[in-house]
This record gives sequence, C-alpha cells and structure tokens, in this order.
Amino acid sequence: MTITHIVTSFMPGGAEMLVCDLANHQAQQHRVHLIILSNCCDTALLQQLDSRISIHRLNRPPRSFSPFYLLKARQLLQKIRPQVLHYHLHRNRLLFHYPARHIITVHGMPGAYCPLTHLSLRLADCVVAISSAVQQALKTQYQLRNTVRIHNGIHTHEIPTVKHRHYPLRLVNVARLDTADKAQDTLIRAVHLLQLRERPLCCRLDLIGDGSARRQLEALVSELGMEQHVRFRGQLPRKEVYRELAGYDLMVHPSRAEGFGLAVAEGMAAGLPVLVADCPALAEVIRHGELGQMFPTDSAEACAAAISRFAEQQEEAQRKAAQAKDYAHRHYSLETMAQAYEKLYLSA
Repeated sequence: MTITHIVTSFMPGGAEMLVCDLANHQAQQHRVHLIILSNCCDTALLQQLDSRISIHRLNRPPRSFSPFYLLKARQLLQKIRPQVLHYHLHRNRLLFHYPARHIITVHGMPGAYCPLTHLSLRLADCVVAISSAVQQALKTQYQLRNTVRIHNGIHTHEIPTVKHRHYPLRLVNVARLDTADKAQDTLIRAVHLLQLRERPLCCRLDLIGDGSARRQLEALVSELGMEQHVRFRGQLPRKEVYRELAGYDLMVHPSRAEGFGLAVAEGMAAGLPVLVADCPALAEVIRHGELGQMFPTDSAEACAAAISRFAEQQEEAQRKAAQAKDYAHRHYSLETMAQAYEKLYLSA
C-alpha cells in the first residue's frame, strides 16, 4: 500500500510526533510519503523519520494562499499515486480531487471551523478523533457521522518504570507552556498553597516543555516567591523525558482543554501516579478516576488538596498506578494505534 501523510508544518508538537511515529511504523511494510506544505520544519524531528520515508517539502511561506502550491501538490500526487491520503491538518479541502481514500485526523478539540473546512470533513471517507471527547464534539458541533475514535499511541516499550520514592515529593508536568489550555498557572498556585499551610507539604515541581507562556509563568513563580519549589526544565528530547519520568513521584496535568493527553498516557506507562483536571479528554485517559486522580478544572485549591491526599494515601495511589501501567501498555501502545489505522485504511 502507498500511504501519503499531509501536514501543514513539521515542528515539535503532539500531532507531528504522532505522524512521525505512525509513518515510521508503516514504513516497515508500506510505501510511505510525507508532504509538508509550509517551510516550517524542525531538522531534529525530520531526522527521526525512517530513511525509507519519502519526504516532500513544498516550502509554502506562512499565511500564503498562492495557488502555486496547490499545483505543486497535485503534480506530486500524480507521481506518488497513493491509495491513502491521510491529512493531519484542517485546511485539506484543496486535494480532495485526487482519487484515493481520504482520512482526516483531528488532533484537538474542534473549534469554530469555517464552512469550507466543515465541508472537507464531510467529504472525507473517514474522520478520526483521537478521543471520545473529540468525537462527541465533532458529532455535536458539526453533525458528522463519518467519525471513528483511535487513541494516540506511545512507545510503551521505551519508557522505564518508576522505582523510587522521594522526599521532598517530586511533581512533574510535561506539556507546552500555555496558560490558555495547559493551565500550568493553576498548578504553580496549587504548589504555593501547599507551602502556606500550617504544616507545609515539602514538594518540588518540574515543568518540562517550552512555549509562549514561559515568561508569564516565570513571573508568576517570582511573584509568589516560589523559585525554590518550581523549576523550568525546557524542551527535552523524548527519550530523555522517558528516562526522567522514572525520577518523579506524581505527574500533574491541570489542563483546561486537551484533545487526548499523550503525556499522561506516557506517565501511566511508566507506572507514575497521575493527577489530572477533569476536562473530558484527560478524564477519558484515566477512565474517569479508575486509573488516577482528578480535581475540578481551574481550581488551584482543589489541585493542592488532591496533591496532599496523594501524599497521605501512597498505597492507594500505587495500586492505581500499577493498573494504569498495564492499561496503557495494552490500549495506548504505538502498535495498537498503527493496527487501528491500517484496518481503517482498508475499510474506509
């Protein structure tokens, strides 16, 4: 089978990492091509692609609507002749003329799509939602019926298992630094509240990732006098993140909005207890509290209370973490995801 993945850009991010992992896995048995529309590409990420994958960079400037790049894409598809066109972007309507199976993966909660994007979702042979929350939103907001759910997959076999407990308590958040969606500000305030108690909970928080909100979050840490309790680790290579996970006691994700929650699944696969806000996608990943703990979104007080309960109820937390690890290895593996996509390609 000849499969062509189409992305807008190829910079470090959840959707791009999924494309990289999926394409690498498919290249073992199929002819795989990757079309990158824009000129935004990360060299390190490109180097992670299997050498058998054919990479086509169209180098479209940002915000360009020139028809020249549409023509280039059409000519390219005539040469590749794929059986499957797998889109990882919303503005994909321009290539539906090509006779192939058209699959669209929606990597986040759907927003206010324009009418033409809505039309492209309807024209697709199938629209893949990465969680039940995304799938339900597509059905509710756009009345789509051509949807299936395929959870994102992770390299479960590459993630070391957590072995030690620490004092002070070591907390970790792995995400883009973004107060609008990822809500690290809520987590920082929660850690601050734990230090204001009559009997402070001794803990340290590491934020792994980078993003536009870094200066804002650093200013918040300084304002609260939390420099000794919060550390900004920056963007780390994925394999290093996997190694680092084994050195923490609790993963905390206070996100206000998520499409899936890949980092939480990775924490589960490491046997790391997880605490998440009760936004729909994260609640789904931990089976609504069966495999981890939840607290109300946007509440630093509730987050602090949940961290305190974790410190007091270690045995219960470790029991859930063991169940979560087994569940992640069975349901969130890269192999499980790739098999689901291959079945979809053949049936769409």
